[in-house]
Amino acid sequence: MYDYEDLFPDIKTDGRGRTVCREHNLEECHICCMSFREMNQEIEANPSERNVGIFVPEEDLLDWHRKMKESLPQVFRPKHRLFGKDGKQHPYGTLLLEHFDDDPNQRAACKVVGSRWVNQDMEYRGGSFYADGREPYYVVLMGGELTQMEIVDVHGKYGMKSHGTNNGSVNDRLDSLARNNIKKFARCGGDETYYFCDLND
Repeated sequence: MYDYEDLFPDIKTDGRGRTVCREHNLEECHICCMSFREMNQEIEANPSERNVGIFVPEEDLLDWHRKMKESLPQVFRPKHRLFGKDGKQHPYGTLLLEHFDDDPNQRAACKVVGSRWVNQDMEYRGGSFYADGREPYYVVLMGGELTQMEIVDVHGKYGMKSHGTNNGSVNDRLDSLARNNIKKFARCGGDETYYFCDLND
């Protein structure tokens, strides 16, 4: 597999895993005549290993929720809480279970490994249905694959129930990957919109 930074020395990958111009750190740079916006949007549509261990700060999630309550009060009632009875965002390693028809033998299980914003282009009354044109998702490991689940649904009345974090561990490979992602973000100076899971060294 080729490393794009070796093939094209005038581009790089920023702290969020996006391709940008090296000189100006922009995904759409008119000075360098480069645009990577569509490519980045396609890459960002689904979670990947670079999302493991990285979480959106709760203050940003709560600010998004406040805006949703203002723009869609018929959906997000005044007493609606983003994190429901959980009270906060699920940390890395949280086991989520859902039983079908109250049968403990029929269940879906996954583990939380991060959270992320997903751009949404759904329009409503001349504007974006979602505050700031985006929606927060948990990145989860389910059936050995990385996928994502809407944070609003996970914490909702009929969402999956939390069953602890197993000491903040998922498996050796993803735990190591999370640590590496955290270190990579630190080297890049981090990103104001993200924080990192607390994994022991």
